[in-house]
Amino acid sequence: MANHPVFRQLREAAGRKRGFYEIRRRLVNHIFPLLVSSTDMATYLITLNISQLATQLSTKDEEGNIIARVTEYRVCRLIKELLKFGVLEAVEEGDVIQWDAFNRKRFPTHVAISDLGWRMIGIDVDRLRQQRQERLDAEYEGLLAPGEQITVRAARKRWLEKMRHKTLIARREAAVKSRLERKLRPQPFDERMSAIADHLARTMPYSERYSMPPDEFEKLCYNRLRQLDLALHQEPHAPPPAPPH
Repeated sequence: MANHPVFRQLREAAGRKRGFYEIRRRLVNHIFPLLVSSTDMATYLITLNISQLATQLSTKDEEGNIIARVTEYRVCRLIKELLKFGVLEAVEEGDVIQWDAFNRKRFPTHVAISDLGWRMIGIDVDRLRQQRQERLDAEYEGLLAPGEQITVRAARKRWLEKMRHKTLIARREAAVKSRLERKLRPQPFDERMSAIADHLARTMPYSERYSMPPDEFEKLCYNRLRQLDLALHQEPHAPPPAPPH
């Protein structure tokens, strides 16, 4: 891919005076299979986790250990370079690499392979559009009002909102789990169970908690401790330890 004539034709338009250096050429060649395999064929959207992408692009030995690491900064620059050439297209306004200030992490980056990018790969764009529309119709069949037509732009917007919402929920749950783990680790097992029971009682819907049998609620508390790696291998209903003599 790095040898494609488009990268020479549009070099000046993309703001470059020279061709790619060797390390950039290798990254261009290796990133395209990752982009294609990650593409949602209904919307063309690609969700890029910059950290994971950097790890996948890093050179590894036969055992999978990283020999030469590709930095996240280099991956960000590569994505922005492909956007300048028009090989990728941004699907959100503003900077494509967005920062989650609350969690101090990057949001997953959303881009799409452009028609130019698909042609460079060797894909029949007209046939691809037809297949995309068929997939689009199939995915949203039964979810729309009578006579409503779904467009690629609307599908992308819905998909992005859904993914951003899922990302925030997952990070919020991880933060709650981390706080619970730090709070409960110094406590003995029975106090951990009590604290988890109180947490679940405050967070579960009342009807669900009220209708749950006591043994199921106890198992739920124990399983939550196991998720926090705080169960200490003690099963529910385990007999209490023998009193000291």
